[in-house]
Amino acid sequence: LMIYGTEGIGKSTAASQAPSPIFIPTEDGLDQIECASFPLAEKLADVEAALHVLLHEEHVYGTVVLDSVDWLERLIWDALCKQYGAPNIEKVDGGYGKGYVHAITYWRRVLDHLNALRNQRGMCVILLAHAKVEKFNDPDSEAYDRYSPRLNKHATALLTEWVDAVLFATRK
Repeated sequence: LMIYGTEGIGKSTAASQAPSPIFIPTEDGLDQIECASFPLAEKLADVEAALHVLLHEEHVYGTVVLDSVDWLERLIWDALCKQYGAPNIEKVDGGYGKGYVHAITYWRRVLDHLNALRNQRGMCVILLAHAKVEKFNDPDSEAYDRYSPRLNKHATALLTEWVDAVLFATRK
């Protein structure tokens, strides 16, 4: 599942109600929620190490929660900048958007780990993301604003295709 919504809407709280969850946090924010969690991931290798532990070591968890994938994206960009010696994602491999395309390779590595957890360990996977407002040009009507995950368009396309359901958290 992917659950996205505005800050403080209850995405992490909802995920904490999943069967036997463990969080891989890439941002602070779990201090008010009683849940199992790895230490705050400060680099992509921390996230991959946590996924490796869940795949190869015995545990009682039934759900892995990545909180949040938009902050994980920043860790992926940091890894790419380090690899290419670039000051920011826009300058990776000479620029022209190549950094965002290279990031898909890193995303696929993460998804490979998550697929293994799902297929080999029977774990549920929940991806949490913050929302952003973007203009949508509907070919059948006038353009309008809509919410979408706060990710680069390439990452959004990959992740939303990979998950079984994309849920938007809102208040009524």
